[in-house]
Amino acid sequence: MITPRLRRADLGAAVLLGMSTAVIFGAGAARLGFYNDDIGFLHSLPRIGSLADLWGALRGFVPGRNLHPLWHYLFFRLSGGSLPWWHLWQSAFDGLAVAGAFLVFRRLQLAPAPAVLAAGLFAFWPFHGETHFWMLCLPMSLVSTLLLLGFALTTLELLEDRPRLWLHALDAVLFSAALFTYDQVLPVLVLILILRVVLRRTAAFAAFHGLHVAALSFWVWLRSTQGGAKPMPPALSEIPSRVAATVSRTLSDTFGHGALTEAYRLWTKATAWDWALSIAAGLLVAALAARQLRCEDPQLAVPIRYGRLAALAVLALLAAYLPVWLWWPSPRHHYLPSLGLFGACGAGLGWLLSRTRGRTAQFALVFLAGVPICLAAAADRGESHFWEESFQARREMFAELRNDLDGQDALILADFPYFHGPAMFLAPLDALWGPELFFQPPLARPPATGSIGWAPASEGVYLFTHNLDGPASFWYLPTHRFLVVQFRSWENGKLVYEKNPARPLSYRVLSSEVSPAAAGFAVTRFSARRDTGELLVSLRLTAAVDPGTYLTVLFGFRHGPGFRHWERVDTEGNSDAIPVLLSDPGPAPRTGRFAFDQTLRLKSFPPTDRLKADFYLASPAGFPAPLGRAEAAVEQ
Repeated sequence: MITPRLRRADLGAAVLLGMSTAVIFGAGAARLGFYNDDIGFLHSLPRIGSLADLWGALRGFVPGRNLHPLWHYLFFRLSGGSLPWWHLWQSAFDGLAVAGAFLVFRRLQLAPAPAVLAAGLFAFWPFHGETHFWMLCLPMSLVSTLLLLGFALTTLELLEDRPRLWLHALDAVLFSAALFTYDQVLPVLVLILILRVVLRRTAAFAAFHGLHVAALSFWVWLRSTQGGAKPMPPALSEIPSRVAATVSRTLSDTFGHGALTEAYRLWTKATAWDWALSIAAGLLVAALAARQLRCEDPQLAVPIRYGRLAALAVLALLAAYLPVWLWWPSPRHHYLPSLGLFGACGAGLGWLLSRTRGRTAQFALVFLAGVPICLAAAADRGESHFWEESFQARREMFAELRNDLDGQDALILADFPYFHGPAMFLAPLDALWGPELFFQPPLARPPATGSIGWAPASEGVYLFTHNLDGPASFWYLPTHRFLVVQFRSWENGKLVYEKNPARPLSYRVLSSEVSPAAAGFAVTRFSARRDTGELLVSLRLTAAVDPGTYLTVLFGFRHGPGFRHWERVDTEGNSDAIPVLLSDPGPAPRTGRFAFDQTLRLKSFPPTDRLKADFYLASPAGFPAPLGRAEAAVEQ
């Protein structure tokens, strides 16, 4: 199943495919910017001034993905810190990945014409669009896929030739670099290794597998001892339902209702210039495929060959989706599996072309296959404008807020959507590091922290800096110096927001006593009753309140078989938990062991027959420390 060698026409086709891909995705590079999680790297990369700093960044990153910061650092240096240049590099790697996919298809005996069409579909199919416009995906998706394609090419070379030391060394480097860049490639790498063992069993060849086994063993050791792995279903019984849901979503997002709905939305954003570029790209791919028809080897037009290739492509697709279907597929996670998807499509097209009589009919089929490539490219160009608008709107908003932030302790971006169409919009890190990155020169005294959620409290505010991770991810900041910017609407490409909107306390302390206590944390009284539509809570507990910490409770009401935290939900569906401050902050937080005896009134608390309380020590310096919980029946 291996083509003996690549022809000059194959190399020329790979170059043209790569260039057309780079043009489609690089056309709007000057208007693209940074998005969710990108700013974490942009904040830290300029501070790397030595190899020791870089080594520390690699060691401190997610175990098993340790090379991820290295690629970000290299692209940061190659672009000189310029966002347009960074996106041009991303577009170039888009093109390299497409060229690499075409060469792998050809080496696997896929005929030239269907190989071109399969690579064109892989290049532009829009269901993995964020891969091309979100900078974080450059190492995550593009670099890892390119390294895997390089490993596939070295594998094919080694399977048909006598062992060469330099080729084995390159093979091991590509394998290890792909593995430690992004873990989605792991099952595909293992699949390739298994096929190598099956197809080539010589001792000289197998001896070099020790390098791959060593890299895999080190990766497993890092993931198991250092932590950082994504959570999997907690029980085996959950896996079938989880996989069924994710597979269903994948099918919808790829070819079903989700794909059609999303494509229509993207096409509405495409301009006449975008359509012209897309039509040119589709015609180029189709013409290139038609030109390749003359170069086909009749010996390759054997159905069994295409059947084997389709089976191999499906195996690669399933392997690439394996870790994703156990979690949840985001658009970028479809990129690597689409290699297998369109490899199988290419095998089908090759089989169909081999059964089509007459050059005219074959040319018609090739140009018909160019239509979805054109439509996919137009959708990509339309998606680019969502990412442009997302960045431009945030840049304008931060420019307008510059003077308001002078002297503030915190910036709170409240109730903003996480996405603008398919594009990343606002996330916690925007408020945390946005001022430093958007303001040039920076503020003389930037805000101490940032947030995209908040809840007012006595003598301060609770900040939800990572509210995607759950209601416990909050800080208490004892200050009145904070700027709240609340999202109102999106009108004609502009953000409409309100500064410092009124938000009264959702609770009131009716009575409170504090006295010294010798015991550790314990709840000695917890009861609740309804009172004219509100909830009266009586609470007595002992706790050690350390310096700089504040005793806090999150209340929850019965919801189905479990509990849901008391939250404030806006019209857009965004929600913030409502923490209740129990310890009096005063001029300085109380310290030591105290007994708190309080009666609280919770306003607009949902009707419930049972109340839950989760207790924490909150702090301005980090996430809260859980102390314990209590439950009580609610008297009606």
